[in-house]
Amino acid sequence: MDYWEECISEAFEDAGIIATEEQIKTVASWVDGAHENYSTATGEDVANDNFVSDEARELEELKKCISKNEEWINTTNPCIKCNTTGVILDGWGRDIACDLCGGKGRR
Repeated sequence: MDYWEECISEAFEDAGIIATEEQIKTVASWVDGAHENYSTATGEDVANDNFVSDEARELEELKKCISKNEEWINTTNPCIKCNTTGVILDGWGRDIACDLCGGKGRR
């Protein structure tokens, strides 16, 4: 608490405020309490922690998805008939699932 008392005392002196030692201790006590509760009062402690954990979780999910997709590409053969799109045109020019790969684009 000595730190806050010194800060308050010097701030009062700079501002030309005359206060008793007891008044400075009271103000310092309030500043100390406000300082301890700042992140809780503003939601900063919760918001930052959740944001970081959500961001990290989403990044890990994305990495897994990319890895799974790369593994699938590297372990399957591209479909020559649909050129890996999974779609071909029928006799009337409509898109239909490729009959060779079943619409997967790979065999």
